Amino acid sequence: MNCRNFSGSWNKQIRQHNVKYRKISFGDFHIDTIGISIKKGLIEVPINLNEFRHDERILLWDLYNEPGNGKSGDHITKTGLRGAASMPLLKKVFQWAREAGPEQPLTAGIWNVSEDFDDLNRFMAERSDVLSFHCYSKPELMSERIDLLRLIANGKPLLCSEYMARPVGCSFADCLPILKENNVIAINWGLVEGKTNTIYPWEWDESKGIPDPFFHDVFHKNGTFLYPEEEDVFRKIREE
Repeated sequence: MNCRNFSGSWNKQIRQHNVKYRKISFGDFHIDTIGISIKKGLIEVPINLNEFRHDERILLWDLYNEPGNGKSGDHITKTGLRGAASMPLLKKVFQWAREAGPEQPLTAGIWNVSEDFDDLNRFMAERSDVLSFHCYSKPELMSERIDLLRLIANGKPLLCSEYMARPVGCSFADCLPILKENNVIAINWGLVEGKTNTIYPWEWDESKGIPDPFFHDVFHKNGTFLYPEEEDVFRKIREE
């Protein structure tokens, strides 16, 4: 996964979005312009697929989170994007998954629809059994995104595998009606307020204190809603 914050330590919880508490070394994995070199590691993909490929509890396999995002992928530098640097690994992961032969469908989510990501998006759309995507946009932009992706889905089901960021206008009340109207399965990012710190927005730091409203997550640790009015939103969607 290219989108991950490796700040912090095991013993200190810091106020940063999607934080991981120990930095992982990528020294044994290298992508360059020639191809992909793997000394060790990354065997979890075929092992997990082999072990759970017939498990009815698994809806589908989302193989690669946001290819092209973060410093390990096609991140933005002073000279712009570095090209499809994530493509070799993306291709390899799909190859491993197909070789394992799971009964469940495979996907990798489209998250950036700019022209710079055309090659990555085309590959994911062609290789995925279900066309998944991320959308942290206001309702009108979410509708446009769904219309665009339906054109390239070639009849495949649509799955919004990340959405809901309250401060940017992508709330449950804003977006669930659109997703339901378009028959799009949806999974919001975040569930219970916890150590991954996804109540904090992107680019948040300690100096900014506690956000209002919280970015992601739905429940307190005791199971009550962070925002009780959202329970009414869910009930209304179910009843319609």
